Amino acid sequence: MHRKPFIKTVAVLLAFTLLLTLVSASAAAAAAYERPVRFAVAADVHLRLPDEDLPLYYPESELYYSCWGSGNQTHEATGLLLETLARAEENGAEFVLLCGDLAHDGAEPQHRYFASLLQGFEDASGIPVYVIPGNHDYYKSTPTQFREYYNAFGYGEALAADDKTASYTADLPGGYRLIAIDSNVPGKDGDGLDERLFAWIEAQAAAAAADGKTPIAMMHHPLLEPIPYAGLLMKDFIVRDHEAVAERFAQWGIPYVFTGHEHGNNITSFTGSNGATVFDILTTSLNSYPMEFRMAELSEEGMKVNMERIESLDPVYIPPGYNDAQRAAIAEDYTAYSLGFFKFSVAKKIERVIAPEFIKDALGVDSGALADAVDIVMPLVTEALNMPFYADEGESVAALAAAAGAELPPSDYGSLMDLITSLVAVVYRGGEDLPAAKAPESRIFLVALNTLLKYILAQTGNRVSADSLNRIFGVLGFDRIDMIDLYRWNRTYVPGAKNSYAAAEAALAPLLNKFLVDDSVPDRDAVLIPSGPEAGAGSGFGAFLRKLKAFFEILTDMLKKLFSFGGEPAEC
Repeated sequence: MHRKPFIKTVAVLLAFTLLLTLVSASAAAAAAYERPVRFAVAADVHLRLPDEDLPLYYPESELYYSCWGSGNQTHEATGLLLETLARAEENGAEFVLLCGDLAHDGAEPQHRYFASLLQGFEDASGIPVYVIPGNHDYYKSTPTQFREYYNAFGYGEALAADDKTASYTADLPGGYRLIAIDSNVPGKDGDGLDERLFAWIEAQAAAAAADGKTPIAMMHHPLLEPIPYAGLLMKDFIVRDHEAVAERFAQWGIPYVFTGHEHGNNITSFTGSNGATVFDILTTSLNSYPMEFRMAELSEEGMKVNMERIESLDPVYIPPGYNDAQRAAIAEDYTAYSLGFFKFSVAKKIERVIAPEFIKDALGVDSGALADAVDIVMPLVTEALNMPFYADEGESVAALAAAAGAELPPSDYGSLMDLITSLVAVVYRGGEDLPAAKAPESRIFLVALNTLLKYILAQTGNRVSADSLNRIFGVLGFDRIDMIDLYRWNRTYVPGAKNSYAAAEAALAPLLNKFLVDDSVPDRDAVLIPSGPEAGAGSGFGAFLRKLKAFFEILTDMLKKLFSFGGEPAEC
């Protein structure tokens, strides 16, 4: 029996069904984009109350005695926050996102004061602010309390809220929907994303799509590695199983995630198995070098982001306990002061990590041969880190390198500690572009590190075994690198010692490059264009035409098969 009339009817119905589906999909996609929208993003304000006492951590420093481990100027946070909000308004922001760690200690008075600053800004400007908690916000508060403190800044107008965390959603201008994710575990620094919360996020992304909205997310913990091996080196600073989590975000059609926590500027991308791109836009701490926030603009083409630096601080917001030297340094060059504050903080953190008691604790010993070895080696490490690079008289790294047949390139760096803290500042600033093959900093670092390792090992003499050295340097990150034994038995400066420089550079240069070169997405000023089947750029009339063309290609192929164009009629 011939059934071609039936087939033709089915083909026509299928064709029109496909067309209606494509038109509906295009209409929904077009609804997701209404107009460009500009907004500001800041993270990790770490605010203290203006009248809180200044801590005296390092009385030996005239300028930086009050700094703590991450280089945050917590007492200056009020002025930095108000300057950021004012600049956001000047730059045409339609809303502001704050990605957690609002209050340094998470205490109620800090939260109440922070909320009052935001309320004053909203009342004066009419620009809404949306917040999400960070780990510090829960040091002395709960999710329920946080939602109450900041009810006027996202929670009061939430479309949906998770009852077990401080996660919520809210509609934004321009056809976008914010999915604000509470990624914390109260009392811990690591993330708390779990299957229950993933189900909630997925449901909110689906609801946004059903409502014709493009979702953008913000949370405290970075979604992707800001630097290589961050998952190992800073396990509490990015989400666990980050690539698997990023795959979920790609599948759910969330193209942009704004994050904080790591106190650095970085933009990292991930492409899911469905071809969709997810961008993790990490923003530095507002009150730590380089003292910056982001301005962003979403449009049909994608998103433009750029950094805005705070280069001065209103004297009204300088802590009342600051001395004349501090006030003068801030007034003369606030960026230089902030860099010095940051580098001093990093140096003190390094000193704590290399202290003999810290190393013994890491090794699980307090007496015996290994503990004695720590007491011998670690003061030498401290001495080496602070040894002058160049000196007319006395020991210097340049002189030691020359004795070993190598040359320390000239520079303005005073010591290896000075160079290390400068490189850390580059990574935190974002846009790191110091390839080891080109940048003098990389060459200086490799020569100095090699020289000082040889110096340390030469000074130990026969007092420390090779096994103890390997275990100690393993704690410092040199986990049984073969060159440690090479240095151990070639610890004097003799002809041919420069061969160990070649070995060191071969071992260290690739690793150094990974930290100092970021050739993926620009971290500071960038244009981010999502890709994939459900990426945000697939909207508007152009997208409709592309889908219509695809429809006709499908229809033509279907008709050829059903009606055997160019061949014998099919029998059914």
